[in-house]
Amino acid sequence: MIKLILGAFLGLFLIACAIATAFFYLTGLADGSSPLLFVLSIVLVSAGVYILYRAGRININQANIKVDQPVNKAKTINPLERNSQLIAEYAKTSEAADRLKVLEMSAKAEEEK
Repeated sequence: MIKLILGAFLGLFLIACAIATAFFYLTGLADGSSPLLFVLSIVLVSAGVYILYRAGRININQANIKVDQPVNKAKTINPLERNSQLIAEYAKTSEAADRLKVLEMSAKAEEEK
């Protein structure tokens, strides 16, 4: 939360400084002020916008604590074994669907008689 508030205020402060620097450059333009003030204002605006963007991306609801989950070796399955299980399950399902279609066709044939 503090990072968010500090980032927002720092970004706004840098943008305000950039506006002031650009104003001083433009008012002193007739006196021959240095173009480095304009370059400095561009750099300050860029830095301010970047800091505001980063502050806006901070998720204050997300905890920074990472909990390591213990890996249960019994539950980890080799991808090839998992693939074989899925293929076997699909074969059973498609076979059952085929039998059901045959039963439906035979029931329709009996109704027509």
